[in-house]
Amino acid sequence: MSEDLVKGLYDIAPNNYNTAKFVHTLFKDEYKCHVFGKSYVWFQKEDNGTWKKIEGIVIRNRLSTDVVSAINKLRTNFKNSEEYRHMESITFNNESLETLNKVAQELREKKNALRDANRIDDARHIENNIRDTEISIDLITKKQDLQRADFRDRIFANLSETQDKLYNTTFKDGVMKELAGFFYVAE
Repeated sequence: MSEDLVKGLYDIAPNNYNTAKFVHTLFKDEYKCHVFGKSYVWFQKEDNGTWKKIEGIVIRNRLSTDVVSAINKLRTNFKNSEEYRHMESITFNNESLETLNKVAQELREKKNALRDANRIDDARHIENNIRDTEISIDLITKKQDLQRADFRDRIFANLSETQDKLYNTTFKDGVMKELAGFFYVAE
């Protein structure tokens, strides 16, 4: 899967512009478009490097087939992408957790030493600090889990909604208008 497509995950949104931008990433070397007023003249690059005039319906039909397949492939490969691992590392930053776990361990050792010295009141005070530290560890862990879930859910929702819309005539019409701008080449 091309790096551009994986990065395109963040750009895919169920709107005409972002979908056209993604389609352009898929087909950027295959098509070009000339615009004459409100008319679009599409060209497709042939194997020998020449450009052949085509009807826009050729690209439009690919929206519900090739583009939907590409989005499905993105969704399937999403968890294996470098971008996903990068996002995981951002939301799963363990520095603060490691620090808090060290603090909790030091407090436990201090509490045990105070108990051994029969300083029960001081040990109880340290026990409260341990509990507060453990609560902080739990909150950070839950927040990281929510951030990862939110990130995944948002990406998957955008991919799914975009796929569904690519079966809608009105949506495809809007995407085609945006594509004319992306593939525009002056004569």
